[in-house]
Amino acid sequence: MRSKLYILALSLVVSSCFTTRRTVDVPVLDQKKMNLDTICLNSSPYQSLFINKVKASVNLGGEMYDAKVSLYYIPDSVIFLTAANMGFEITRAAFTADSTVFINRIDKVVYIHKENELGYKAPVNFKDLEYLFNLGLVCEKKDALSETKECIQLDFSGDYINKKLSYDYNSLKIKKFEFFHTKSGEYIVGEVSNSDTLSVFSNYIFEDVEIKASGGELEYNREISVDISFNKNKYTILDH
Repeated sequence: MRSKLYILALSLVVSSCFTTRRTVDVPVLDQKKMNLDTICLNSSPYQSLFINKVKASVNLGGEMYDAKVSLYYIPDSVIFLTAANMGFEITRAAFTADSTVFINRIDKVVYIHKENELGYKAPVNFKDLEYLFNLGLVCEKKDALSETKECIQLDFSGDYINKKLSYDYNSLKIKKFEFFHTKSGEYIVGEVSNSDTLSVFSNYIFEDVEIKASGGELEYNREISVDISFNKNKYTILDH
């Protein structure tokens, strides 16, 4: 269930890709540095981010599921998710740096997970997800960014986990990401197409999971109640 939550969050990072522009009189690397400095200088911090009405389709074990998904994010605090089908909420979840709560409305099950140091770590964690849509965090890592002909890359691999993210250098929007555990072989990878569709692939817990997400409305600094309450008499609680 935790993997579903991470994958669902990744599926919401729907970004635009732009054709790389080059000029004759400005070296490519210099222009990339200028673009990066300008983008970071003009970026504004926000209290919250809300992405609503994302269309997501999930292929899990050969079965297809469709849902409208919303994400509410408070930097350094919480990611709150809801997913609905035909107007009926099917899941609600919130996760932070140290815990995850996942409410399955259909099966009446609540999954509660707290991070620990036992066993292999998950391929991706809360902080990793923040780098997918928090421009301020990316700008804080300016000195650690590397450049290629087509993108700017951030690599903070370690502890047997490869963590690599690629951003468009004209906008610093996410283009690709890879989270791969070299010991367990578990991975979550994604790429934004030219049609603004985000495709995510993973074998984490479930084999051959594929998610496609598109659309959505973005709003900053909106206040939304993060409600993960449930009727304890009607739900089965699974702690880990």
